Amino acid sequence: MLGSLTIVVAHHMYAMPPYPYLATNYAIFMVRDYDPTTRYNDLLDRVLRHRDAIISHLNWARIFLGFHSFGLYIHNDTMSALGRPQNMFSDTAIQLQLVFAQWIQNTHTLAPGATAPGATASTSLTWGVVI
Repeated sequence: MLGSLTIVVAHHMYAMPPYPYLATNYAIFMVRDYDPTTRYNDLLDRVLRHRDAIISHLNWARIFLGFHSFGLYIHNDTMSALGRPQNMFSDTAIQLQLVFAQWIQNTHTLAPGATAPGATASTSLTWGVVI
């Protein structure tokens, strides 16, 4: 699961860059076609003017994610050293549950007439049999 997610994220980081100056394919446009006098205050101009703030915020996000990933490694090493593999983070051990989303889905399942009026009604006159 984690390997597949890593591959998808890596592909999208390459294929759909978030900012023009981070991409490899936009360099030709920036040298050949970009004129700051005619493209004043559009999206690209604003991104270029704020690139220092954008890079610093991305750096803080990277540091945050790095420290938290390192914390998970330390947690798993500690649990392994203490002989408690059932408390380690993995695909089969501690499940990270979406509690709020499950509560909303459960509410809709238990009360379809109240939360979604007409959810139990037939959708077609041809196949109008209520099952």
